[in-house]
This record gives sequence, structure tokens and C-alpha cells, in this order.
Amino acid sequence: MITDCHVHIVPIRLHKPGLVTLLKKDSPASVQWEKFCSSPTAFLNYLDSVQVERAVLVSSVAPGAGIAQEDMNHFVGEYAKENPLRLIASGGVLPRPGMDMQGVVEQLIRAK
Repeated sequence: MITDCHVHIVPIRLHKPGLVTLLKKDSPASVQWEKFCSSPTAFLNYLDSVQVERAVLVSSVAPGAGIAQEDMNHFVGEYAKENPLRLIASGGVLPRPGMDMQGVVEQLIRAK
């Protein structure tokens, strides 16, 4: 069984516009990328075509990316509901001073 353990699926609406423009301009695979970001079924079909059984969806974002961690956690959780045996959601936490880390982690567990 092959599992891809590091897949970033980010909804197009959360990307900075400049990045979307750049990817569309310079990447012949941009149509496929857009489809995967909006359709778990399309991504699962792709996994089938390359004989990958499962994928772990990474929800962590880099500081300064302009994407709220909470938005990514929600998106990845919803995306994985298409087939939770094959699309494995991970939750990310971007620690900030004064953050209730235990509460955030408990919320991620409950969202499962």
C-alpha cells in the first residue's frame, strides 16, 4: 500500500492572488491543480491513476502566507470527509502568545 504523507490541498480562494496568477501562467498543470483544490473526487481519481492508496492532507501554513490556520483546518477536515479512509486530515496549530493550546488541540480532536 502506498501512502503519500505530505499533500498540501489549499482552496484557491485562500491563496494570495499573485500566487494564483503565477501558477496559472507558469504551470501547465495549473488546471489539474485547480481541480484538485476544489474537488476531492478529482484528487482521489488522480491518486487511483498513480496507484496511491491514501494521502495525508497537511493543513499547516507558513507564517506570513496570509491564510488563517483555522480556515485551513476546517477546509482539510471537510475535504477529507469525501473518503476519510483514503484522505487523512491533519490539523495544524500556529502557536501564539497567550493561546490556549490545550483548548485548540481539543477542538481539533472534536472536529474529527
